[in-house]
Amino acid sequence: MMTAMTMVEVDIEAVAKAYAGVIGEPPSVPLGDDARAWRAFHDEVTRYVTRALDFEKMDAVEHKRVEDLDAIGTRVATLGRYFASQTSRVEDGLGARASLGVPRMYGETVMEAFNLKLKELSRAFKVVRGDVKHLQWSPPSKFERRTIKYWVDERDVVPLQVALLKHLPILEFHGDDADANQDNSLITSVYLENASFEAYHARLHREQGATLVRCRWYGGGDPVNVFLERKTHHESWSTEKSVKERCRVTRDDAVMLVSGSKPTNIAGDENLAREIYEREIDARRMSACLMTRYRRVAFQRDESNEIRISLDTELRWQDVRTLGSCAIARPLDDSRAHVFRYAVLEIKLAYADEAPPGWLDAIVRSFDVVEVYKFSKYQHGCALLYPNALQKFPHWYGCDAVVVNVPKAQQHDVDMGERSESSSSFNELVRAAVATIKTCRRSDTKSVDASTTLMRGDAPSRLRHVPVKVEPKTFFANERTLLQWLSMSILLLFLALGLLSMERGAAAVIPSTAPTGTSFNTLPSAICGLILAPISILFMLYALWTYIIRARRIARREPSARYDDMYGPVALVALLVIIAIATVTLTSASIDWRNM
Repeated sequence: MMTAMTMVEVDIEAVAKAYAGVIGEPPSVPLGDDARAWRAFHDEVTRYVTRALDFEKMDAVEHKRVEDLDAIGTRVATLGRYFASQTSRVEDGLGARASLGVPRMYGETVMEAFNLKLKELSRAFKVVRGDVKHLQWSPPSKFERRTIKYWVDERDVVPLQVALLKHLPILEFHGDDADANQDNSLITSVYLENASFEAYHARLHREQGATLVRCRWYGGGDPVNVFLERKTHHESWSTEKSVKERCRVTRDDAVMLVSGSKPTNIAGDENLAREIYEREIDARRMSACLMTRYRRVAFQRDESNEIRISLDTELRWQDVRTLGSCAIARPLDDSRAHVFRYAVLEIKLAYADEAPPGWLDAIVRSFDVVEVYKFSKYQHGCALLYPNALQKFPHWYGCDAVVVNVPKAQQHDVDMGERSESSSSFNELVRAAVATIKTCRRSDTKSVDASTTLMRGDAPSRLRHVPVKVEPKTFFANERTLLQWLSMSILLLFLALGLLSMERGAAAVIPSTAPTGTSFNTLPSAICGLILAPISILFMLYALWTYIIRARRIARREPSARYDDMYGPVALVALLVIIAIATVTLTSASIDWRNM
């Protein structure tokens, strides 16, 4: 009885079919646990993939047909899947995953070869599409965007890029900030934070006006130009949009900023840099805390900023609290860095109410990607490196974890939340944990205990903050409720004033022909009016107090708080019933029933 082929076997068969007649069959997988054989196999796979990429020569003049470029792109995507699968097999054979728990990473040589080939393919598609030429893109100093983020299985990194560049070119920046001698796809950021992790918790709870400050530079060497950036979050109900502001500073200024000191001379956008220092770094006592580094490939048209897609790979974090000003000068230490096992896909749209185009939605659905709501590299790095200093973890933290040191004989007994990487696909590994997040959000649970979610092995038990989306109509509903309470209070006030003025009204309606001494007894009405007037004013104040409390809870995204009023309606009905009974009783007692 034949069994279905695994993903690795499918990748081997696909690449063999594509290149067997050109560069021969792919290398044979070694048997046994000999480490030297597995390392030799990895070298053979690297040489095989490199030769295959060299075969894919793309000349924009020769390949003017989309069909030709599609065929080349399909073969390059097949090579990407094949290399990722074989790298996984090598690490499993060497036991690296069981002992180190590190993610699978492309070798430097092969990664550069893939990047160069994808850029060639992007230029060729650009010529075929007839895109606008001779335009130089420059980054804006202020960004206002809606961002959707996904985790991507590394097996789909190259195929996803091939699918994207058929519609958008790879953005190649050659402006004044680019260094021809540097790999500008490499991005390093140093985030500034204080001892209480104030910025982390404000961003985690998505507080209105929450800010985050970082220094960022491009390339792997000693930075010359550093960008000082501030990200500010604004809620959807506010009149402002979330923005990212940036200005260029010198390396010496950046060194002083990350150490919490005021630069002696700020170049570039002096006003923004000084404002960030005074309002953020100095006022909140911030200094260098966390360093991130990753490679980014961006897809965007040179003439437009309406849609930008970026794919970040080789994401790593390092604690730099003890480095101080040296955090800028000293590169990230790979031996001490923590790595992320997935790539991060970001879709950035210029307008908040804009939906992704249909072709992009189709591409996303065709790959093993999982949307992670409001994923933040900074928050994830803080949860990874400083778990004991945080009150809560992000809702997604731990969902990227895998179980290590699980004997193969016991892998079939591992449940969905703890299955190993080799026994399941990316969707099977992650979707169960992400489903837990979605369930918690639907049930309006403020936080989830760590034991109920997929946990990282070395992470302490900590509550998860589950974000709740607050629509503007929620605030409007709160305002409408206030207006309804005020309407009822004003009605009661007018009723009280009417009862108090009843005596004058009664005197006005007594006929002149009435017998002397005839009068209406207005004492009960006056008493009820005196009681009802302060009660109506009290309910106005109560309505305002309730409105303010609800507005604060909504702004803080407190799903566990009860928004219904448990006491106000009961108190209102009870008082009205008491007043009605008192009015009827007093009026009845004042009537001379015998002379009627």
